[in-house]
Amino acid sequence: MSGVRPAEHPHAVEYLELALISCGVLALVISLWHYWWTIQYMWGGSFAVLAGMTQGGCNRRLSRSQSC
Repeated sequence: MSGVRPAEHPHAVEYLELALISCGVLALVISLWHYWWTIQYMWGGSFAVLAGMTQGGCNRRLSRSQSC
């Protein structure tokens, strides 16, 4: 096009895409770590009784399903 200057940062869109993808991957890693930490915390100590699990598997007294 005549009369139009060339773009100052022609690759800015690609850098923005990579930055957004990187942020998404980082957020996924953080959320997986947080999920794993929460599960480990909830299965330990006094919360294990509420979860219905014992060292040997499912606690039938707390579970309503017969498949345990």
